[in-house]
Amino acid sequence: MKNFNPFIHAIVNDVLENVFAGIAPSFDEQTSINHYANEDLLYNKEIYLDTSSLMCDEADCFFVKVIPLLECYGTPINTLSCCIREINKHLNSDDYDKYRKALKAKERIEKLLEAGLLNIIDYSSDVFADADFLSYFSKRRIHTEILFISQDGNLSVDVHKLNESRSVTGHDITVKKIDVNGNLATNRLLEEYLDEDPPVTDNAFANEGYHYRTVINHNGGHPIRNHEIFTDDLFGTNHNFWLSIY
Repeated sequence: MKNFNPFIHAIVNDVLENVFAGIAPSFDEQTSINHYANEDLLYNKEIYLDTSSLMCDEADCFFVKVIPLLECYGTPINTLSCCIREINKHLNSDDYDKYRKALKAKERIEKLLEAGLLNIIDYSSDVFADADFLSYFSKRRIHTEILFISQDGNLSVDVHKLNESRSVTGHDITVKKIDVNGNLATNRLLEEYLDEDPPVTDNAFANEGYHYRTVINHNGGHPIRNHEIFTDDLFGTNHNFWLSIY
C-alpha cells in the first residue's frame, strides 16, 4: 500500500482550496490521521458515487477528507452519465430542497471535473439510474474491485446482492454511504440485510437427500465460486458424488 507523502501536502492543499474553497482543512497532525480513516476502502478500487451521494449535504466534508488520498493514489471518483441526467432533472424541480441539493451537486461536479478528480462514464438507458448501476456493475465487477457509495438503502442492498450472483462471478463490491461526519459507513438497510440468515445453507437440499455447498477456487488470482450438490447415497451405494453447477 502506498504511503501518504507529506511533501505533497502543499499540492493537495492547493487542489482542496480550488475545489472546495473555504472548507479545506490545514494539514495538522490530527487532520492527517483522519485522512487515513477511509484508506483501506479507497485503495486499489474503482470508486463510484450515485446521484444521492453527489447531492447529499455531507458530500463536501467527504471530498475534503478523501481528496488527499485520491491525489496520492492517482485515483479519480467515477459516476455514470445517468446521474448527471437525474441531477439536471432535479434542477428543474419545484421541491426547493431537491433543487438546492442538485445545484450544490452541479457545483461539486464542475469543480471536480476541472481538477481532474471525476470521471463521468457514458452509461445511461431510458429506464432509471438504479437499473443502470446494477447493469453496469454486473459486468464491471468481473474485471476489478469496486467501492460504491450511495445514500439509497434499497439500491445499496441490491448492489451488494450482486456479490451473491451464482451465474456471474467476479470481485466483490464494497457498498458504503457517507455519514454525517463525511466518513464512510454501512447503510442501515444493508446492515439489516447482512444480519439476516444467508439465503442458502449447506443443507438446503437435505430434505431431498442432497446437500449443497459453495466452493471457491482461484484461477489466475480471481475467485471462482462453484456451487455443488452432493448425495451420501447415490443409487443405493454409500459414497459421495459431486455435481458442479457453474
